[in-house]
Amino acid sequence: MEENILFDRKEAVKRAQEESERSDLKQHADKMLRDFEKFNDFSSNRAIWELVQNACDLTTNCQVILDYRNGKFSFTHNGRPFNSNSLVSLIKQVSGDKDEFSEIPPVGKYGTGFLTTHSLGRKFLIDSVLESSGTYIEIKDFLVDRSSKKWEDLSEQIRLQKNQVFEIIETGKIIENPELSTTFTYLPETEQEKKYVTESYRDLDEYIPIVLTINNRLKYVKVISIEGPESNFTLLSKEQVFNEKEIGLYKTSINKNGEEKIIYSIADISNEIEIILPINKDLTLFEFPERVARLFLYYPLIGSEDFGINFIINCNRFLPTEPRDGIHLKSNKDQVKDQEEANRLILEKASDLLFQFLNSNVLTVKNPLLYANIDFKRNTDNTLLNEYFIGLQEEWVNNFKSLEIVDTKDGYKEASEVTFLNPELLKKKEYFDDIYYLVDKFFSNVLSKQTIEYWSIYVDKWDNDEFIFLNNEDIVKKI
Repeated sequence: MEENILFDRKEAVKRAQEESERSDLKQHADKMLRDFEKFNDFSSNRAIWELVQNACDLTTNCQVILDYRNGKFSFTHNGRPFNSNSLVSLIKQVSGDKDEFSEIPPVGKYGTGFLTTHSLGRKFLIDSVLESSGTYIEIKDFLVDRSSKKWEDLSEQIRLQKNQVFEIIETGKIIENPELSTTFTYLPETEQEKKYVTESYRDLDEYIPIVLTINNRLKYVKVISIEGPESNFTLLSKEQVFNEKEIGLYKTSINKNGEEKIIYSIADISNEIEIILPINKDLTLFEFPERVARLFLYYPLIGSEDFGINFIINCNRFLPTEPRDGIHLKSNKDQVKDQEEANRLILEKASDLLFQFLNSNVLTVKNPLLYANIDFKRNTDNTLLNEYFIGLQEEWVNNFKSLEIVDTKDGYKEASEVTFLNPELLKKKEYFDDIYYLVDKFFSNVLSKQTIEYWSIYVDKWDNDEFIFLNNEDIVKKI
């Protein structure tokens, strides 16, 4: 009788443990399936930087390889290897514990953001080593399969893959003095996954130099294209440019396939803010491409491309939206009110940093008009956000209008002193030469012929009534 009771209790405990594990696995599977439904074109672009982020959490001298050949996508890094906790965390898709030996706090660790990498393929292979008590065990062609559409099947896959980790520890090949290299190889199967892989390659040339500049852990990136040619990006140096105005100005040198690229930035170290300036190595301004994010949190916040400025603001204290496509700024949501206030304060400090730099004239650039493309979004469905951006637009315009950066025939002047053209006059290109001849003949403080079109369009977007715009009637009256 006693043995029967003992047996029943053991069975009850076993069933309870199995039910508990099944419930736990169901939660992991359900969350994955929900997040997979959210994939879009931004997901594949974000995926690359989630991989880089995790790699940079594992070494202070991060080197990565992105390989698009053979109908696959592989990502290799030289960071610390897996341990049992980090590999199981990846399989269950939960954030691993922060590494107490890490020299800086990790940005992420195989958590929610890592799920976006599945847009490149719901199946991927891991080749690496697993460290356990100072011993290194080989991880070879370890398949992580997320292809199931039902939680029951996905839960079972998670359970089996988790058990495989324990099998590796128990029976895996021990390696002496291993090369610390980890490769994730994604196996796109659907046409959409293949499209996402192609899309993820598209903006790397623009983004990699910026990320090398603002992330002091990333040192080298190799990109192997679908066709095979390689692009190699190496951080050569990042040096402060000392000046009498005590502006935190930095000059970063990056080698791409033997050619040097220079990036200028300004930084507020105490507030972890760095602004990438649109200045190339011969001090000529350029426009950042439309597809490049304007806000960064170590890595691009894909979705902030239309933020409205020709500068890139990185702050390691930004509090992003859940899709990491921007930052919380202004809404009626109590849940994110503190985050919104923190982000607005960061933008205020970043603005002050930029205005201080522009007023200092520590760098003399050749075409400063490209600083002036200011057009914060003020016509969204969010009335509170519109009000915030209206105020931010006014603040920026009030600072820019007093800068002597408008190129006229009589030298650089403030925008408030200059005569602009109504954009309506610029619509028909064939009349431009005649219009400019008349404006130059009858009006003072006229912009140079090369810049009057751009300046007139930019200042019109400033949305400020105090500037002078000439129209047809004004010209006719002078004639």
